[in-house]
Amino acid sequence: MRFSQVGPPFARVARSTQVEDALIGRCQAWIADHYADPAPVAAMVQQSGLPQRSFQRRFKLATGMAPLEYVHTMRIEVAKHLLETSELPVAAVAAVAEEVGYDDAAFFGRLFRRQVNLTPPQYLRRFGGLRAVLSVHGNA
Repeated sequence: MRFSQVGPPFARVARSTQVEDALIGRCQAWIADHYADPAPVAAMVQQSGLPQRSFQRRFKLATGMAPLEYVHTMRIEVAKHLLETSELPVAAVAAVAEEVGYDDAAFFGRLFRRQVNLTPPQYLRRFGGLRAVLSVHGNA
């Protein structure tokens, strides 16, 4: 499931979308649709036509985040959205990790916990099905 299919759940990343640096803005637009691809930072560097260090400095200056941090943040935000809006069993968290681009569910879990202060299963138990609950209460 890609960004265009789930809508823009990336509040933290969306705030840093660049319009002043057109090159970085194009890279951000590209990564919004390709965050789950293997080696997305290398692909952005190649698309930019800049040397890797120059790209990394320019990206961080424009967004406030290193390119890899930006990709991880985007992936975690998409994972949170998937966990909030689906009726997944806790055992399916590994499928969410794979969906957002992580082959290693344990690494995904550590990164998720570092950014969200909850493990993916804890997040799922707390916020899973949130959209359904809100829509029921919103229509009541």
